[in-house]
This record gives sequence, structure tokens and C-alpha cells, in this order.
Amino acid sequence: MKKSLLSMALLGSLVSSMAVDLDMSKLETRAGAAIESVSSYNSGLAVVVNGALPIKTVHPHFSVEGDMRLSLLSPSLSSSFATTTTEASLRTLFLGGYGVYTHPIDKKINLRGRVGINFVSSTATVKVGSFETSTSNTDFRLAYGVGGSYDLGKNMSVMMEVKL
Repeated sequence: MKKSLLSMALLGSLVSSMAVDLDMSKLETRAGAAIESVSSYNSGLAVVVNGALPIKTVHPHFSVEGDMRLSLLSPSLSSSFATTTTEASLRTLFLGGYGVYTHPIDKKINLRGRVGINFVSSTATVKVGSFETSTSNTDFRLAYGVGGSYDLGKNMSVMMEVKL
């Protein structure tokens, strides 16, 4: 509970400190895919949707971003012992809000850093033989990450980030 209250207070202070003139015509939207990886599991695949709004009055390279990531192909694990098969899978939904600083290296290459809050909802399912059970968890977390982008053209770029 303390983490949730701290996370909401941090997000509230971030948003209220940016009570500035927002130009919604500058909103950038992105869509893509992400590889989901869990220790000892096969990798899964998720769809990612992201929106970014530059806030030049805070800093010329600052923006606020929101993103959503939803599992399409869940990370899974399967093993067999004698006649019993064990299967496990994990489905996740991430919703995030971030403050992002983009540092241009040259006209095409940018480095990025982000800090914000994530809402995470996950469901783990385990099946042993004919018995199946699942459990769910939701949580708010402080989130941060680093990455970079390379501009391929006016409206297209390749971006890679590590988010924790």
C-alpha cells in the first residue's frame, strides 16, 4: 500500500509540476512489438502502443510518455516426467506514464532516459496433468529505463530500450 501511495504521489507531483501550455498537435504515437522474457521460460511476444508529448517549456528535449504492453504470445515453460506433463505460462498487462529526456547525439541518433510509474497486472497459470490453477497480481511500481533511437526518415525510427 505504501508503494502505491508513494507512486501516485510521485506521478501527481510530476503532472502538477508540468501545468504548462500543451500543444496536442505535437503528440507522437508509436506501435510495435516487444520480446517478453522470464527466467527459465521460453520468450513471449507483446504488442506495444506508445504516445509521447514534447513539453518544450520544461526543457527542449523533455516529453511525457504513456505506454501499454499486452502479451500476445505468453512466455511459457513445459516439461515432462514419466506420463505427467507440466506447463506454465505468464500473461501481463503494463500501463506506464513517464518523464523522458532525449539527448540528440547527431541528426539521426538519440539517447533516451526515462523515469515514471507502471501499473502491472499479471496472471500465471500452471497445469500439471489434468489439474490447472492460476493466480493474478496487480501492482504499481517505480519504473526507469535507458535506450536509444535511430531515425530512418521523417516519420520512422528504430528504438531500443531497457526498462526496469
